[in-house]
Amino acid sequence: MSIKNVFFVCTGNTCRSLMAAVLFEKMLKEEGIDSWQVYSAGVAASPFFKVPSPVFYLMKEEGIDVSGHRSTPFDNEMLNKADLILVMEKKHKNKILNQFPQANGSNKMFLLKEFTQEGNDLEIADPIGQSEEIYKSCMEKIKTSLEKVIKKIKTDNECKIKCNQNKEIENK
Repeated sequence: MSIKNVFFVCTGNTCRSLMAAVLFEKMLKEEGIDSWQVYSAGVAASPFFKVPSPVFYLMKEEGIDVSGHRSTPFDNEMLNKADLILVMEKKHKNKILNQFPQANGSNKMFLLKEFTQEGNDLEIADPIGQSEEIYKSCMEKIKTSLEKVIKKIKTDNECKIKCNQNKEIENK
C-alpha cells in the first residue's frame, strides 16, 4: 500500500492545523493505520510564531508534546507532495488557490468539515488570543472531524481490499 500525504492548513500553523496534525497522527497510530504521513502548515505562517500556551497544555493533556513545533508556511513543494489538503476556513482554500493556480481542479483540497460532510457550518474558527474554553471547543470540533476522517479512511481501505479480492477471483 502506498503512503499518502495529508496536510492540515490554517493561518499561522500554531493552533488548528497543528492540533489537527498531531491528533490525527495519534489517532492513526491507535487505529494501526500506517499508510498516511501527516503534516501541518499555515498560509500566513512564520517560524517566529510560537505555539500558544492553551494549545501546548491541551496537547499535553492528550499525551502529545508540541514544544518542538515550528510554524511552517504552506508552499508549492507541499502542494505537489500532498494527496489531501484539509483547511480550516474558506479563506485558507482561497489563499492557496490564488497563490498556486495549479491547485484549481486538483480535487485534493477541502475544508476539514467539508471532507467529512458535516453540514452547513464548515469552518473551524481561529481560537488565537481567546479563552482556554474556546481553544478546547476548537480542539473538540477538530477531534470530531478527525474521527470521521479515520472512519472514511478505514472504509476506503476496506473497499480497496474487497475490490482487489474480487479482481483476483475474477482473474482466476
